[in-house]
Amino acid sequence: MPAVPDRIGHDFDSYAGLPLLRTDGSVLGIIGGYGRKPIHDTDLVRSVLTSFAMLAAAAIDRLRADEDAQANRARFDALASQTHDMLVEIDAEGFITYMSPASLAILGREPEFFIGQPADFLVHPDDRPVAESGLDELEGSRTTDYAVTRGRHADGSWRWIESRATSFKANDHSDRTLVLARDVTERRRGELGRELLFSVIQH
Repeated sequence: MPAVPDRIGHDFDSYAGLPLLRTDGSVLGIIGGYGRKPIHDTDLVRSVLTSFAMLAAAAIDRLRADEDAQANRARFDALASQTHDMLVEIDAEGFITYMSPASLAILGREPEFFIGQPADFLVHPDDRPVAESGLDELEGSRTTDYAVTRGRHADGSWRWIESRATSFKANDHSDRTLVLARDVTERRRGELGRELLFSVIQH
C-alpha cells in the first residue's frame, strides 16, 4: 500500500486500489478507496477489491455494449425508414426480432405485428420449402441467392416477394439473419402472363 499521509494529508492512513480490467486485459479505469485507519489484513482487502473490480468492470462493459446496441439500432432504424424494401431480422430460433416500416406498404401491417412471430408464418405453404432451402444456404455462405415466394397481405391476398438473406452476429454474439425483401407482384404477374401465353401458343 502507498504512503498515504504524504500524498493526501494526515486525515487518512490507508489507501487501496486496483485497475478495472476487461476480459481481454485492457484497462477500463481504477477503483480504490481511502481509510482513516491502517489496513492490517492486506490479503483480505485485496481479495474483496479484486472481486468488486471484476464485477464493476463487467457491469461497465455491459452498459457500454447496451449503449452501442441502442446506437446501432437507431442508425439501423434510420436506414430502414429510408428504403422501400422490407428489412426483417430473425433470431437463431427462427422468430422475427425486427421488422422495418416498409411492412405496412408491402404487407399491410405495422412492424409491431410481426415481432415474436415465426418467420415462416407469412410464407405461402407451397413456398415454404423454397424459403427453408434459402436459409439452409446460410450454413455454408453468409448470403443467399434471391428467392421469390408468396407472402400474405393483411387483406388476405398473396403478394410475390423477392428476398435475399444474410447471416451476422448480434451484439450478444448470437446468430441472426437479416432478410431484404421487396414486392415484385406486378413483375411476377407479367412473367406468369407471358408464360401462360407462350404455353397457349405452343399448343
